[in-house]
Amino acid sequence: MWVSKDERVLMIRNDKGPRFPMEIDTSTIIRLQDGHGTPVWESHTSGCCCFGGNNNIDPSICFSICTSDETVDLRAESLQAKQAYYEALEAFISIRKSTTGEFIESQRKAMEEKQAQKEIQERDEKKQLIAKKYSEKRAMLGKKYNVS
Repeated sequence: MWVSKDERVLMIRNDKGPRFPMEIDTSTIIRLQDGHGTPVWESHTSGCCCFGGNNNIDPSICFSICTSDETVDLRAESLQAKQAYYEALEAFISIRKSTTGEFIESQRKAMEEKQAQKEIQERDEKKQLIAKKYSEKRAMLGKKYNVS
């Protein structure tokens, strides 16, 4: 999935120096994506020299990490290394999301919905009990005064 222009990706590292995953603040990672050329601006410059004159790089080992403020283009040593890095980062991202406010907020909403449904059920049970008592009382009064 490509990042659209209106998302919070503000810049692309456009110097041609090497990029290392350790340089990235993992708490800001939004998504991982295959390849480079993320169309954040009309013209894209790659941080890994995959475009331009260097055609010796296999594009299948290239990937980008989108953070809350930039897109960082990276290149793995091999396809297996790329897959291992993806799996590790995806696991980290899902664990982080489960411990952040998003998860807590969703749990709070679920608890509120459960509580609201419980209150509705209790209210309905009270109404049914009142209706039952009313009909029993009416039946008793009807028998007492011979009213059908």
